Amino acid sequence: MSRLGKYIRHTHLKDSITKSGEDHYVLTGRGTVPVRKQVELLVDIGYQGYFSYEWEKAWHPDIEEPEIAFRVCQSHDGILKDAYAHRRK
Repeated sequence: MSRLGKYIRHTHLKDSITKSGEDHYVLTGRGTVPVRKQVELLVDIGYQGYFSYEWEKAWHPDIEEPEIAFRVCQSHDGILKDAYAHRRK
């Protein structure tokens, strides 16, 4: 991460679980992707860009509706705030 950090301009955050050897997208924070740790690592290297939550309903019609995903992402503002607070310590 420290060597690549200067090249990272924006991020796409999404979460998934693996079932029967295939990835299935789930609401952020409900899968196995360490989203909080990803954000903390980026903040630790001085990342100043955007964090975009990715929700691809058009390509994955079986996932939750966008309105539900949007509310879940809003609830993750704390992850971003915690990561930046962690950096200041």
